[in-house]
Amino acid sequence: MASIKGIKLTCIQSHPGMEGYTLFAKVNMDGKAVGFVRDDACGGPWDIELSKEVREEILRRYREYIVEHRIVDECRTMDMTEEEVAAGLAAGTLPLLDTDDRYVDPLELFFSEVAQLADYEKTYKKQTKNGYAGIGVVEYIRHRGPVPVNGIYGLKSRHRLLIGQQMDDAASKKSKAFRVRVFLDPEDFNI
Repeated sequence: MASIKGIKLTCIQSHPGMEGYTLFAKVNMDGKAVGFVRDDACGGPWDIELSKEVREEILRRYREYIVEHRIVDECRTMDMTEEEVAAGLAAGTLPLLDTDDRYVDPLELFFSEVAQLADYEKTYKKQTKNGYAGIGVVEYIRHRGPVPVNGIYGLKSRHRLLIGQQMDDAASKKSKAFRVRVFLDPEDFNI
């Protein structure tokens, strides 16, 4: 089951809401139930029920994840050109997400990331049942022209480097600022 730093969402329910999709789930950390998250998709803040100690531990792990996986602060790159963002991605110099400088609870960002990973895992399971070796995901960070849709593609090959290069080539035709994620094994969803 998809997890980031030992934290996962279980019993996930999601339905179309007024502003996107709702999210109702239990939070598990290191195999133990520790709380709940609810987003009613009505534009307000999430309802996150966690003890103070658990909140602090999840934020600590989230900050580690941001640094280890170079999660870019897309709000801070908005004034940059697509070429500057692409160069910063290549050099690893773009500003990382700052969880203390947000207008939303950083836990909302974290649980959104965990929920997205769970969605990718769900797609992975469907694709592998249909004979694919895994999935590749293109996530656009900055783009020119009409917004390219982040894509999930069924992969026929298990050669991670070759797949990454092919997806880089395809994505670069739409944008210069993107990242490619390849999932070829169920363990790829335990980050």
